[in-house]
Amino acid sequence: MNNFSQTLAVAALILSPSLVEAATCDESLAQLRAELDGQSPDALLAVVNIVRGAGCSQATERAAMGQASAVLAQRAQQLIVVNDLDGADAMLANAPALHWAVQAVRGDIAAKRGQREEAAQMYSAALDTITDPTLTGSDVRLVPVAERIARLAQENMMLSGSMSSTITRGGAASGVLKSAMRGIQIEAVGSKPAPTATTETYVAPDEDSTYAEVPAVDPYVGADKEVYAVADAVATSVKAVYLPIKFAFGSADFDYAGVREAQTVANFLLSNKVQRLSVVGHTDEVGSDAFNLRLSLQRAETVSRFLSGQGVRAQIYVDGKGERQPPQYVDQSIYSDEERRAIARRVELVLHD
Repeated sequence: MNNFSQTLAVAALILSPSLVEAATCDESLAQLRAELDGQSPDALLAVVNIVRGAGCSQATERAAMGQASAVLAQRAQQLIVVNDLDGADAMLANAPALHWAVQAVRGDIAAKRGQREEAAQMYSAALDTITDPTLTGSDVRLVPVAERIARLAQENMMLSGSMSSTITRGGAASGVLKSAMRGIQIEAVGSKPAPTATTETYVAPDEDSTYAEVPAVDPYVGADKEVYAVADAVATSVKAVYLPIKFAFGSADFDYAGVREAQTVANFLLSNKVQRLSVVGHTDEVGSDAFNLRLSLQRAETVSRFLSGQGVRAQIYVDGKGERQPPQYVDQSIYSDEERRAIARRVELVLHD
């Protein structure tokens, strides 16, 4: 299977008879079910419009739109496998609902095209959507999917050389940094993620990373089970945020873009009044272990000094790991050697309560 096809684990509501309220709604949902397995996206979208005018409840209609969007995302993913990126774009153009799978597949498309900033933006948006309980129901089966999206967001952010995908223009956190901020809140209260019940059924990946549909009968309904909120589970797994702060070759001095991104980080820390943090330097494997260990520490110290010079009064811990802790790539084979090394040459930000 194409490596990018593994990005998608479509999660969408399965429509069930319990959601049906009226004959017209019932009929429209039956038509929708028939088209979900069909080959024509135009026919699927035509039925979506029928559902919208069928008098279904807002919740039922929202579920239907989510299901249709997830199916379109799945079909777009299949087009990516055969490298039909324009076709995949067109498939997603009329997705009727905000759905994390649509955003994640848009990230896949951008990544395949080498549009790293766009890919990072899309993966970050997908992470925000999949961890927002008002947009995506909580289900423990989505946790590994969300964690995968978070790692793709990190990797593409490093390749883009910009923090824009995780720090908004207004200075707020999004994507991975938002999860990291949630993580320090969990750390502060010293508890594991709060459990939350779910009454929604999703499509989840099977053991071979293909996409198998969960039975329409929700195993959680009436089973007195609880699952952890996706947002909390992901927050506890995001131990560090990769900072795409660039340095001159073989040096601990920022290049021009490095100064810009370091300033962005400083502004964020100041506006959010972060009290404790760690800055950890890493290098790629080129060069001796001793040189890389020293260089990684020097780069972390450069970032720490810069932050302090910009007025950040947080307690800053500094460390350097050299080449000894390479990134845990989603799939190393999807990157060129230079891209892989660019991701490895990172400074990590670890936030503490």
